[in-house]
Amino acid sequence: MILILLYHRALKGKYGNASEMLDKHFAYIANRYHTYFPGERPKKQGELQICLTFDDATADFYSFVYPLLRRYRLKAVLGVITGLTVEKATLSLAKRLTLPVQFSRPSEVFCTWEELKKMLTSNLIQIASHSHYHKNLKSALDYDEAMRLSKLSIQDHLQWTPSTFICPYGGWNKGMLESNIYPFVMRIGNAYNKQWSPLLYRMQADRLATPHQPFSFINKVIGVSNFYYNIIRNK
Repeated sequence: MILILLYHRALKGKYGNASEMLDKHFAYIANRYHTYFPGERPKKQGELQICLTFDDATADFYSFVYPLLRRYRLKAVLGVITGLTVEKATLSLAKRLTLPVQFSRPSEVFCTWEELKKMLTSNLIQIASHSHYHKNLKSALDYDEAMRLSKLSIQDHLQWTPSTFICPYGGWNKGMLESNIYPFVMRIGNAYNKQWSPLLYRMQADRLATPHQPFSFINKVIGVSNFYYNIIRNK
């Protein structure tokens, strides 16, 4: 089975975890599991494959999360909103961390292309598209354009082709899979995955109560149950 965890910020709150919690959480994972990028084969047959995914690529990822991943040698997929990403920072990192997250215009609250390129070379970070302007594409007629535009932008700035599209707000439609723009499309779903397939479910990992919360027995029951429930309802 594959467990894809969904995170946002390295800040305590509704959409995040305090850096201290992430430190303990990553230490727990590093001592028990291997982390994978989408499509990678397991190191051991039958093991639970873990995939860490972070949405929005805010500057605190570069400041706090990336150093922790390097310390524990963990891989992570980072969803970038290409239309809101600037080339280089002009503000101090401390100032950038105080900026509000807004999806209306380019801002230094997000990682810069320069920072993304640096992290990509570590081989621990895989850049994914989180669309071009962070719109819910579930019912959007221009989802195809949004997916292609973000892919081209990543290729142009990083000289690298993303394999994964992370749906903003979890909104998706079957046309995303049929377009074959990306091998993998990630939604929410709060479910486990049986294998690496074109549509992948993620489980929430913000607001952790304990470092091992996503791996508790009850969460496993919920994740496996939701996997089969999503198949039955074809979603």
